[in-house]
Amino acid sequence: MKDIRAIVADMGLQLTDEQVADLDKRVREGYVTRNELEEKRSRITSLTEQVKALTEQVQGAGADAEKVKALQEQVAAFEEAERERKAREEEQEALREWVPALDQAIGDRRFANQVTEEAVRAKALAIHRANPDMGAEAVLATAVGDSDGIWANAQADPKGMPVPSDKSNQAALRDFAAQIFGRAK
Repeated sequence: MKDIRAIVADMGLQLTDEQVADLDKRVREGYVTRNELEEKRSRITSLTEQVKALTEQVQGAGADAEKVKALQEQVAAFEEAERERKAREEEQEALREWVPALDQAIGDRRFANQVTEEAVRAKALAIHRANPDMGAEAVLATAVGDSDGIWANAQADPKGMPVPSDKSNQAALRDFAAQIFGRAK
């Protein structure tokens, strides 16, 4: 490339040294060499490739975000299952403590039958869960109330009395009638 002074002289212009210096200064401000231009083009190409790579990463991150969300949902499900397991264990522990207290409240009494016992124990447990501060005696009293037929009768059932239609024991029936009516056998 020619010097700026030579170019101006070839054009037939006469410039002072100050004008040449000013012109040289202004030309250099906007002047870019080929090397600089190639460097800038290379830089633009490099940046464009980086943008493409980052765009692909962002799109890939969208898929990763779905994976992360799925993992977060799994973790939340596991945490919920763990909370439920701990709650069940705590309930089982409370039940292990409650059963002896209820048995002590029942004491020597016996239930009329197994169905009644299971029903009373289930009702007592429900009352205990609703009112954990109530004592076992109070829960049992609430569950049973003043219902009849809950407890087995301590009195022995009377022996069967012969009836007139009982043909199997005619001799016992005659003896019984004789005792009642005072007749001899």
